[in-house]
Amino acid sequence: KEQDQAMGIAHYVNLCPTNKKVALFTDTEQDGVFQRPLYLAALKKLGDTVVGDYTFPVNTTDFTSFITNAKQKGAQIVIGQMAPPDGVTLFKQMKSLGYHPKIGVIAKAGDFVSWVQALGTISAGSLAEEPWTPRWNYPGSAQVAAKLTRQLHDLGDVANAVPAYSVGEVMLAAIRRAGSTGSAKINRALGATSMMTPYGRVRFSSKHVSVMGYAVFQWQGTSLVQVYPRVAGARLQFPMKGFA
Repeated sequence: KEQDQAMGIAHYVNLCPTNKKVALFTDTEQDGVFQRPLYLAALKKLGDTVVGDYTFPVNTTDFTSFITNAKQKGAQIVIGQMAPPDGVTLFKQMKSLGYHPKIGVIAKAGDFVSWVQALGTISAGSLAEEPWTPRWNYPGSAQVAAKLTRQLHDLGDVANAVPAYSVGEVMLAAIRRAGSTGSAKINRALGATSMMTPYGRVRFSSKHVSVMGYAVFQWQGTSLVQVYPRVAGARLQFPMKGFA
């Protein structure tokens, strides 16, 4: 859930030695509007200071004033929720303006290999947020991931495709239990769901939500390395090489 997403990022940035000053970039698209207060709350809870809280419309092309302000205030951490093209533009302008944060993560924009393809070496050491990791090793996940990897070639894409595949499993199972394609019967069957999928166990609460897992990865070349929750053998790059 989105609160876990925000807390996961906040926990990760506090594993690293920074001045705990954050520049927060969120657009006015629905994800940005919803996620902004969650980031603010999570960062405050862990003792970080948001020295720059920047909001802007989707398709903004000039972030100069925000970047200059963040640089002047000494923000060593950049966190954002942005559409992919805008996130790429932001990172390119940060680099060209000589702003050198130590940590950078732009949710949504940085979650797929297109981020690396668009930014090249600038992306090195930046973070990605993913809803699934092969290290969880749920029943069937290795087989599904192997098939998807042959088509998608990238962990970022697979990490989003595995949950989507699991959604299909949950829906088909509900239809079978309902014995009908009528919406009311399917909804009742969904409400009674308790099943293991490649994404983990799905069980809906009284609020109609099944809370699933969440992980933070770091782009190292074109590979994603899990950095939160921490796992044995993972080598963390700090500060991020793209701005070192």
